[in-house]
Amino acid sequence: MRTKVFLISIWLIIFLTRTAFSQSKAMVLQATPDEFQQCIDTCLQKFIFDVRDSADYKQAIIPESLWCPTKEILLSSTDTLDCNTPILIYCAYGNRGQTASQMLVDKGFTMVVHLQNGFNAWQKANKPVYQIKKRGRDE
Repeated sequence: MRTKVFLISIWLIIFLTRTAFSQSKAMVLQATPDEFQQCIDTCLQKFIFDVRDSADYKQAIIPESLWCPTKEILLSSTDTLDCNTPILIYCAYGNRGQTASQMLVDKGFTMVVHLQNGFNAWQKANKPVYQIKKRGRDE
């Protein structure tokens, strides 16, 4: 357990160092499902944004995530957040998530983590998901 905590700490330090000393703006950290899970587990104050479309969202989500299907909703959802708050973003396969991540870096966020290959990779790695309850006609 100590080794895992140590490795997570090193990973976060590398990310913070790369962000702090970058000559340009902060950058998006590309995370594997394991690294993304580590961020979820170790960052106490964080926001996880799901930028998939409604059909994908209705199937299942990563626990604790907030659904932001459009650029406008994502940007307005982050208006009141401290720019140093860790932001984790995912989409279905990685493209939309990468674009959303870069928008937040451009907005001034310094700790943006993008799930490489999106929710598809998350599920293939057997990471936890929350199934959205489907409502029947009787409910």
